[in-house]
Amino acid sequence: MGSIGVLHLQKIIKNLHTILAIELLCGLWGIQLTQERLPKRFRILGRGTARIYRKLDEELGPAGEDRYLRTQMEHVIQLVKSGELSALVVDLLE
Repeated sequence: MGSIGVLHLQKIIKNLHTILAIELLCGLWGIQLTQERLPKRFRILGRGTARIYRKLDEELGPAGEDRYLRTQMEHVIQLVKSGELSALVVDLLE
């Protein structure tokens, strides 16, 4: 792969981390804001989803408070980059 290709790949990976962080934040907030309104049978999360939800909830706290979005995005980006979230569910993939 040429040097330009490597630069493009680095940009793609950086963008992917940002997209994953935004998706995880939206999912977290969606669950936090609607879970109590759902019928009990729909409140149960899958094993992997529950693990990631608990980790993000512990790290970021409840939704609803005004916060600076970029700070939270950067925090989740670091969690994605570090592999912490992947490590929570890797045993479920085996």
